[in-house]
Amino acid sequence: MKLIISAIVLMLPLFLSAQQDTLQGVVAEENEKGKVSPLVGVNVYWLGTTIATQTDENGVFSIQCLHETHSLVISYVGYQPDTVRIENHEYVSIILKNANQLEGIEITYRKKTTEISYLDPIKTQEISEEELFKAACCNLSESFETTPSVDVSFTDAVTGTRQIQMLGLAGGYTVVSQENVPYVRGLASSLGLSFIPGTWIESIQLTKGVGSVVNGFESRAGQINTELKRPETSEKLYLNAYLN
Repeated sequence: MKLIISAIVLMLPLFLSAQQDTLQGVVAEENEKGKVSPLVGVNVYWLGTTIATQTDENGVFSIQCLHETHSLVISYVGYQPDTVRIENHEYVSIILKNANQLEGIEITYRKKTTEISYLDPIKTQEISEEELFKAACCNLSESFETTPSVDVSFTDAVTGTRQIQMLGLAGGYTVVSQENVPYVRGLASSLGLSFIPGTWIESIQLTKGVGSVVNGFESRAGQINTELKRPETSEKLYLNAYLN
């Protein structure tokens, strides 16, 4: 019994010094209405050292005291960092201020007349209506004057019928669809390209190479899909004149 009492007496100064070498405090925030709320996970460390800790769910922290420095740094995401000078090891209470936040960021993007979507798993080149304005086309067969990936050649100089070639293959090796439905095929492949007026076309999607399984076996050279103008997005009044 005497040995136990003597051991406690000898270790009592160690406990007291351990308590004196530990700094405790709380970190909180104050809103516009003056309400104080604790902050969880705030970084607390001594300036110029690696001795650090974080606040618990009640905003309370406990960190070892140092005699080399008296500057305690408190930092938290979304709040202004604060540096407090500690003269003694009493309990401290710190209130962080909200950092200045931007009201909003406006991002503008100018869409190109011809672009490739990086979200589509199939590499598809989309030709917009602005690109078709450059060609001044009258029908679908004349809509590829500014597109080097598609070759359009005359098959009959008298009637002006044309044939599309993709990847060196012509005729039935390319699927021509309208609203993703096969449109020009079979006997209509020679004159079918002139059936769609250029002023009706809103955009054209080009898929070069072997298409997906939904396009069928005919899309060995690629697919040309035309999207027509919607009534809700088209011009309210449109006048088109042609002189020959």
